[in-house]
Amino acid sequence: MKKTLILLVSAMSVFSPGVAEEVKELKVASKTAQVTVFLNGAELRHDANVTLKQGKNLVKFTGLSSKLDPSSIVVDISNKNMVILSVYNTTNFLAPLADNPRVKPLKDSIEQAEDRLAIIKGMIETYTREKELLYKNDAILGKDKGTPVEEILKSADFFRKRMNEINTELNRVGKTERKLKEKIQLLEMQLDELNAEINPPSSEISVLVLAGESAAAEFELKYRVADAGWAPKYDIRVDGVNKPVNLYYKANVFNNTGVDWLDVKLKLSTADPRQGAQRPVLDQWTLDGSGNKPNLSTTQKAQIDQLKKQNAGVDFKTVEVDELSAEFEIKQAYTVPSDSKPYLVDVTFRALEAKYEYQSVPKMDKDAFLIAKAVGWADLNLVSGNASIYFNGSYIGQSRINIVEISDTLELSLGRDSKVAISRVKKSERNEHQIIGNFEKEVFRYDITVRNNREVPLTMTIMDQVPVENDSRVDVSLSELSGGFYNKFNGEVSWALTLQPGETRKLEFNFSARYPKEFMPHKRMFRTVSCPSF
Repeated sequence: MKKTLILLVSAMSVFSPGVAEEVKELKVASKTAQVTVFLNGAELRHDANVTLKQGKNLVKFTGLSSKLDPSSIVVDISNKNMVILSVYNTTNFLAPLADNPRVKPLKDSIEQAEDRLAIIKGMIETYTREKELLYKNDAILGKDKGTPVEEILKSADFFRKRMNEINTELNRVGKTERKLKEKIQLLEMQLDELNAEINPPSSEISVLVLAGESAAAEFELKYRVADAGWAPKYDIRVDGVNKPVNLYYKANVFNNTGVDWLDVKLKLSTADPRQGAQRPVLDQWTLDGSGNKPNLSTTQKAQIDQLKKQNAGVDFKTVEVDELSAEFEIKQAYTVPSDSKPYLVDVTFRALEAKYEYQSVPKMDKDAFLIAKAVGWADLNLVSGNASIYFNGSYIGQSRINIVEISDTLELSLGRDSKVAISRVKKSERNEHQIIGNFEKEVFRYDITVRNNREVPLTMTIMDQVPVENDSRVDVSLSELSGGFYNKFNGEVSWALTLQPGETRKLEFNFSARYPKEFMPHKRMFRTVSCPSF
């Protein structure tokens, strides 16, 4: 049976005056065995086998993250004849954490380059001083009226030759100096790119144990840290319209705790480590959507602001998760250095059954879009996040999975299909625009043509719209719909078609709108793009 203690006391209480019993101190450099990564934060677990003597033993776990939360420390001990008396933590500035393995080569290269640069600077100084000395001696020689001409010429030859040598050497070492400075600058930029804190301080957790006998004991140490987390990332791949939708659930994991996670067992959790013992409070739930997504509280906003300040290299945002928290146990061990960089982790995979159809809005875009309607994702405990879409091995673009908006069916756009031809043409006739008293009446007539140039049948939904009657003085009526469905509440018109290979279908779409003359309505829909401003 394990003995567990969650307690924080000061070191003074452990070694209080009057305690004469000798306490054996043992330092344990434990390795991180498992990390449970939350969306914001992480829990680290260290395992150690320690042999204790009978009596009091002070076990110190060293080399821990200095960003640990003291109130989250949990220590378990397996031996039933041993009792945990106290637990406390300290920060050790004299025993900093070892540098990231990728940081050390960079630091060594910078140190070597700076040593060479110091030598080069010394050579430049020496040549410069010698040059100044030559100028000075030459000036003195020129002032001496009694110096023989032969000596002057000899000195001039020496001055000229040595000055050329010095200038050549100054030019050579000057180039070397510039190259070394550029190299050091690039190495320092690369070091900054790693977001690595050089020699960060370490934490130590001390556990005072009373052992009833000399024996070995299994210790399990857990504590939580900030500056870590994960975000969902999805790859959605479809190999054809008769194949399932392959959903690859992945996660970007980052670590900035000061301790590298080397070949550790990972768990990803959607739980909130900041939750306390207070029971949850139900938010109002309405079916019109107004109460399904409550606003962030002041406390939640403050927590997000705090996370941003703790790690300027990582942005935090709110995401939607299921009401019940989920945990994903990652089968493969991973290494996640402490450098704030995202490292991709495979979470799970699911082949989803799907139905495929084409959809088009020819009023806005003349292309047909292939849509996959996938089912069977509900038990995957998805988190709202971005998804990369691939179809037939080609990258289509980015989409987003939003668990608040999707229902039992997950709709995915798989891109355009050029083999489905669609056109929408406005027909012009007389008397389309009439003024009747204080009202205007306009008639709109469109022909929509769809052709299936594929060798297989396809199903398609065509969508269009008419104005919405949001005023009692406005009247909209449809005179021709070619079997389409009209939603009067939002003005949408849709046609569900099945086209055989090579088949062409023509749809007539006519409606009229009557409105007061002073309305001046927008009769055409526009989109905005950017262009140069001259």
